[in-house]
Amino acid sequence: MKAIITLEDTLPAKVEIEKLGTKRTIHMNIQDLADHIVSSVKVFDIEDQPAKPEVVLTSPSLPLNTVKYAKFSDGSDLLFIAHTESKVDVTYHKTVFHDVPFPNLVFCIAIRNNRLSKISVMAYKERFLRDDSQMYRFPFSNVFGDGGLCYYDNNVIHDLVQLQSFPYNWTQQPFNDHLFQQGTNNLFDQPLREIFKNSQSQSFNYDMLRSMNMTFSEWTSKILN
Repeated sequence: MKAIITLEDTLPAKVEIEKLGTKRTIHMNIQDLADHIVSSVKVFDIEDQPAKPEVVLTSPSLPLNTVKYAKFSDGSDLLFIAHTESKVDVTYHKTVFHDVPFPNLVFCIAIRNNRLSKISVMAYKERFLRDDSQMYRFPFSNVFGDGGLCYYDNNVIHDLVQLQSFPYNWTQQPFNDHLFQQGTNNLFDQPLREIFKNSQSQSFNYDMLRSMNMTFSEWTSKILN
């Protein structure tokens, strides 16, 4: 449809309408014409607006640096939380080593019945963790070969945001030689005490990391499935 509007002083507006090859002319005062145009625009806008998408999933409030989250049918939760490289005052047996560098870490934390049910950790090299990032074994002690932590905590988890402090708190725990085998946990054939001593106040040497031969996506899929 095409409409041509002609306005002249002291005369009603002239509206020439052409639709499907038929032409007709109508006259109306300016106020009626304005009301008609406003009404037409409103109807057009409403009809042409796309339907508002429906929300299909909303996650609960999550800790900072949560990179993946899953909710299971039994009510349990699973979070993957990144913890970028840091320097830690490590208590190893009765010795304290200062500013020991830790690599980028990503923790997998499972919650069931408001308590920690399983925790794992892997290392990664890139600045940003992506699905295709390679996973590496935690290079020190107290972690099994598959990444599982030798750690027990029976505290009640009131909400998931509470887990935000877990990666930091765990790195502050005392270390010993449990689950550490020289030349196996990392690519440096050195005792753990020597690694802690020589790395103080240094940048983390990512050449020491032993590959797990899987990506972050493959690791998460293995856990989720």
